[in-house]
Amino acid sequence: DNVVVNYVGRNLNGAYFDTSMEDVAKENGIWSQQRADYGYKPFEVVVGRGQVIKGWDEGIPLIPEGGKGTLYIPSPLGYGARGSGALIPPFSVLEFEVEVIKIEKPEISIN
Repeated sequence: DNVVVNYVGRNLNGAYFDTSMEDVAKENGIWSQQRADYGYKPFEVVVGRGQVIKGWDEGIPLIPEGGKGTLYIPSPLGYGARGSGALIPPFSVLEFEVEVIKIEKPEISIN
């Protein structure tokens, strides 16, 4: 499914590392001009195809359209031993607050 979500990502120590919402980014010291140029906006992704971390591929489908949830993602389903940049150390457990705004089912054509 193609999903559109708003999200806030934190480490378990409460340190914010990413969000789709500009006001949250500003309030928590993670705002960047580069991201603002790209656009703080709901994130759109096809889940289940490896386009995002495995924890999202497994967790997002559990939240219905219009629903909100918190995903606790163990390191193997997140960034594992490599971490991600300066804000996500290796072997981090991640916490994502997620709001599923829209779910679009793929069109299936039968030939």
